Parts: sequence; structure tokens; C-alpha cells
Amino acid sequence: MWLLKAKKKDLENEISKLEKKLDKINEKIKKKEDRKKQKVVNKQNQNMAIKVDEKNASNTSKEVFSNRDTDLKETKNNNIQRSNKSKSVNEQKTLEIDKKQNKSKKLGEKKPTRYHVRFDEKSNKWIIKKTGSKRLIASYASKEEAVKRGKELAKNNRAILSVQRKDGRFGTH
Repeated sequence: MWLLKAKKKDLENEISKLEKKLDKINEKIKKKEDRKKQKVVNKQNQNMAIKVDEKNASNTSKEVFSNRDTDLKETKNNNIQRSNKSKSVNEQKTLEIDKKQNKSKKLGEKKPTRYHVRFDEKSNKWIIKKTGSKRLIASYASKEEAVKRGKELAKNNRAILSVQRKDGRFGTH
């Protein structure tokens, strides 16, 4: 008999635990449903707000854009006037010179390629190199041959040829 009472208590405890779990699950389900309802309400409110904004925007957009354009023009003119007053004569002259120089330069214009003819003491030969390159283009026993080949390269590639003397100075070849 006492065994049956113990089993009965165990079963009642399990039942109460299961009921608590069921209550928690029901609460979660209710919260999810409430969130879904709230999302639907929020979406409806947003759609209504968008419709109201579209109506208001169509009525006032012309006024807003015209006011904004005039404000921008006025502030631009004011800024130009202030900047012209604050600049000294020397600054204005340098700006004019810079503008002229910028007009004369073309966009995307690169510096011309340059080839160098010089004497290499390690190999005891005259070498031709391109500016910025580590690699030799050619090496010759005589200066005349190297200069001749350098002129050909410069002409074909629309480049500049620089010739160094044996002592390292630049000069006529």
C-alpha cells in the first residue's frame, strides 16, 4: 500500500512538471502570435504613412525643390564673394597660373619613357636600361653601338634617351 502511495506521488509530480512545461509552451505560442499581429499592424501603419507622405510630397515637392535651388545659388554666390575678398593679390595670381598650367596638361598624360645609356664597370660594357626597370635591355662593347641602339629604342617608343659619360656625368655623346 505504501508503494502505491509513493508511485501516486511520483505520478502527480510528473503531471505537475508536464503541466508547467505545457504552460510555458502555450506562453511562447501566445508571444509569437502577438509578435505576428504587431508586425501586421506595423506594416499597415507604414503603408498608410507612405501613402500620406506621397500625397504630401507630390503637393510640396515643387516648392521644396525651387526653394532649395535658390538657397544653393545664394550660398554659392556668398561663398564666392567671401573667398574673393579674403584672397590676396599674390594668391589670386598663383591660382591663375595654376589654372593655366592645368589647362595645358591633358588628363591621363603620362611622363615620357626614358632610356639610359651608361658604362657598367662590373661587366666593362655600355648598357641600356629603361627608367625604373632593373633589367638590362642590351649591352655593347662600344659606346657608339649602345647610343645607336638607344636612339632606335627612343624613336620607336617615343621616349627620351639619356647618355652618360664614362665618369658618370651627363653630356653630349
